[in-house]
Amino acid sequence: MPDIFIYANCPNFQEKKKEYNKSMELFDSRYFIINNTCMKLLGIWPYSSHVKNYLRRCGLGLFLLSCYLPQFIPLYMYFGEDMDQMIQNIGVILYVFGTSVKLITGVTAKDRMKIVYEKTARDFQTIVDKEERNILFEYSERGRTLSITFIIYMWIALAIYVGLPMGPLVLDYFIPLQNGSRERGFVWKGEYLVDPDKYYLTIYAVELFSSVLSVTILSSVGPMYQAIVEHCLGLFVIVKFRLQICTRGGKKAEEESYRLIVKIIRLHNDIIEFTRIIEASYTSYFFIEMDITISLVTLISVNASIFDTAPDRLLEIMLLIFVQNFH
Repeated sequence: MPDIFIYANCPNFQEKKKEYNKSMELFDSRYFIINNTCMKLLGIWPYSSHVKNYLRRCGLGLFLLSCYLPQFIPLYMYFGEDMDQMIQNIGVILYVFGTSVKLITGVTAKDRMKIVYEKTARDFQTIVDKEERNILFEYSERGRTLSITFIIYMWIALAIYVGLPMGPLVLDYFIPLQNGSRERGFVWKGEYLVDPDKYYLTIYAVELFSSVLSVTILSSVGPMYQAIVEHCLGLFVIVKFRLQICTRGGKKAEEESYRLIVKIIRLHNDIIEFTRIIEASYTSYFFIEMDITISLVTLISVNASIFDTAPDRLLEIMLLIFVQNFH
């Protein structure tokens, strides 16, 4: 529950409400606007309409469930016959599962992270010293840079990955073969129980949409976590800055030492609570994500080392290994 509701019966409630709304404008600033927008699109921003959030989460949940079926069908069809195909489908299943876990983490941690968001906004309101505010802005800018870098990296990787299957189609258009056409590639290589050649563009569009939506999920929860962690690091730097003031000596420093030490202790306690909430919200997810990443890299490496692969397939495998390790 937002702190503002504590003052609902106070005579100056409107003033408190105005201060609260002003503090939350931080998340519409350049430091958090990208993260804020992405989380709103997924329905996991706690300050959006509950109905809109619920409908968006339901839609994403149904979409993720629909991604599993085209991968489980070929597992059944090719079980014990085509290990190459099976490994590719298992890899996609793990990827979709990891995406699902990230979305579920964003939903389940929503209320806890609400406390973190309000504490972050309050820090920008209560910390008024010029040098300390510069520290806050510096680390918020670092969080913004990390978020933008991660999002750009994810979308570039997506563009390359979904573009590779279109290579044979493009080559057939510009350099057609005399005795037929090149084998067409697919993004997720699922089984849709239809003629893949006849409905190639439809299947490609479905898998392209699935890829875009999954990357949108991956590009939303993680960057906000990075931004909040950077803010937390900024608070630690402020604690260090205040301790340095206490040890400078001089009459003015002696007079301010007690006041600063009290503020340092309070801020340090806030940081500890801050980190505990973040840890409680994301520890389980990171454990699962690490297991999935290791499994995916193992599967991809096995696929590359055991089975014969075409040059375009090798390029795709190298890209996947790089993306997984970087992530």
